[in-house]
Amino acid sequence: MARTRGRREVDLRRGAFPYVRAMVLVVLLLASARLVQIHLRNGVEAEEARLGISEMGIELPRARLLDRNGKALAESLFVYDVQLECWANRGFPREVAEALVAIVEKHRALSDKERAQILGRFELPAHAKDLWETPQGDAKSKGRHRYYWIRPLFKQLQDPALIEELREFRKESTISIVEAAWDRDLDKEEKRICRRDWRFDLEFVPRWNRYYPLGAAASSITGILSKAKKVVVIEGKERIEEVEVNYGLEKQPLLSSQGERHIGLRRGLVGRSGRKRALVFAPGNESLELPGEIGVRSLVTTIDGEIQEFAYEALGRAADAVVKHYSDPSRAKTVAKPGIDWAVGVVLDLQSGDLLAATGLPSYDPNRFQPGDNLMASTHQRLFAPGSIIKPLLVGLTMDRGLVRPGQTIACQGTNGGRVWRHGPRRITDDHPVGIVPLEILLAESSNIGAVRVGILGGPEVHSDLLALLDHGRAPRIGLPLQRYMDKNRRGRVVEGSVPSEKQLRDRQYPYYTGPSISFGYQMNLYPLGFAQAFASLVTGREFKLRLLDRLITADGDVRYFPQAGPGKRIFKESTVRWTRETLKMVITHERGTARRIAGPGVSGILAGKTGTSVTPPGASLEKRENTASFIGFWPADDPKYLAMVTIRRTGGKAFYGGLFAAPPVRDCLLYLQHREASGRDTHRGKSSVSFQGGE
Repeated sequence: MARTRGRREVDLRRGAFPYVRAMVLVVLLLASARLVQIHLRNGVEAEEARLGISEMGIELPRARLLDRNGKALAESLFVYDVQLECWANRGFPREVAEALVAIVEKHRALSDKERAQILGRFELPAHAKDLWETPQGDAKSKGRHRYYWIRPLFKQLQDPALIEELREFRKESTISIVEAAWDRDLDKEEKRICRRDWRFDLEFVPRWNRYYPLGAAASSITGILSKAKKVVVIEGKERIEEVEVNYGLEKQPLLSSQGERHIGLRRGLVGRSGRKRALVFAPGNESLELPGEIGVRSLVTTIDGEIQEFAYEALGRAADAVVKHYSDPSRAKTVAKPGIDWAVGVVLDLQSGDLLAATGLPSYDPNRFQPGDNLMASTHQRLFAPGSIIKPLLVGLTMDRGLVRPGQTIACQGTNGGRVWRHGPRRITDDHPVGIVPLEILLAESSNIGAVRVGILGGPEVHSDLLALLDHGRAPRIGLPLQRYMDKNRRGRVVEGSVPSEKQLRDRQYPYYTGPSISFGYQMNLYPLGFAQAFASLVTGREFKLRLLDRLITADGDVRYFPQAGPGKRIFKESTVRWTRETLKMVITHERGTARRIAGPGVSGILAGKTGTSVTPPGASLEKRENTASFIGFWPADDPKYLAMVTIRRTGGKAFYGGLFAAPPVRDCLLYLQHREASGRDTHRGKSSVSFQGGE
């Protein structure tokens, strides 16, 4: 038995030997790789190793997000948070704090409050227990120094000259500062007291800060880097999930820092008393102690920052007008709140296809994000029923087929001449009596009855063409993150708009329900950007494509262009386009035009457009009905260069018209563009090269 057991032990040792040998080889390989890595390091890194320096990574900068003029919409700034660390038995001599204040005031003006805050950083808290309870730091025993505290001095410091002087100041001792203030040398006892009772240091904490120059005005485009936990109900069960709440370009993988130059943070035993210093180096030992340019990508958009800000302000004025209107005691009884639910404003360049501005309400400032801010981007997350702004598309398609002609009279009235027409089992209603009028007046006064009669002439074929022009409600793919389904079966799929299907255009409900609803913009939910793209096709007469991303500039300076956009092959007859442009002037100039409130010098005959109003769901009470007011316009009317659209949604009330609330901000944006071009400040006008995608 003993001999067998011994033989078995020998066999086991022999069986384990290959594994041991493999482990030894792995260790040797790792050690060799480590030696090669050490030998490849330059002399500076060897010196750092001698000083006991360890390396740790810091967050890398994301790509810059630029507007079409090269101005930043979002950029990563290299900044320092500066902290004061104190070891003391009592508060510091005032001369020390005043010396620091003097340095800061050489570079920036300080208010009395700011000056007092800096002076207070050197004061010992009133009670020792406060050192433990104060949020600025903690308390620790430091040998002969009884108290220790940390207090912040500056956040996001970028001034290179101030940073350099602060770094020189941190080398000063309390003795040298007091001697300079008293203009004499301290004696031995005074120096002993300084060493025993007062020692301080400045700690520079480097980090990358994401900055958004336009703030809330462009947050719908830029978005913000943020995640949140949300209770999601799936199949009747509640579940807490981490959801991505960033709805802007910050979600684009193109903005990530992967593949860019790596920045390292090295802490070294540099300076007196063995204190660790935070220094930042780029590859090749290029010091980045001062904020500077780092090689990152730049994603250039078509957004014009100046127009973006103006459109945001115009949308804000429209929202204020709604609040004022429904705060009137005579209307307040029909609403739960006077304000809006959301609003969208977009501006397009009709020659290049560039999206010049896209802004929405409610908004938030990504520089000062607050918990509870609404991060949903109305510009590309909301759906709306277009209402009457769809009528020019319907009439244009019908005219292209030769089913109606300019000047043709249409009965925009009921059988008794009123504003209600009974179409089979359905009642079609106009806001006011229109009568038997030419086709042009039908659009100017926005008759629902007239639109349904034109739709009957066109039939399912024209309605099918209309849905195709609207891309069947699909969201425009221009680089922005779209809303996605949360339910189990369709999770992750993009939420598209809803329009009637081709099957619905053939069923028995079509003549009295589906067809009439399509004719005046109901029974569908669309993205505002998608509708603006379709309307631009009518105004230009060509298949229009919208774009937001222009080019990507790599860290090495290489430029990669995104596909061109703008007007392509012709899809509307030239005669139809000219008639539409001329007719939509009358929406503003006609005495009963639905946008007559914005008429006036510089507007009438120069701007053109169409109002739209929708109320959903049908039959809802005044307090619960969802009202949408829209206006889409272009300038100049005869040869359009720009198109602007505003859509505003509110719950409750009545008489929420596009001509009253949505038309003024569109007018303001188009007149602003007109003024800017006349003053010669539009640097891009004339530089856009329009590449037609097809022939006539």
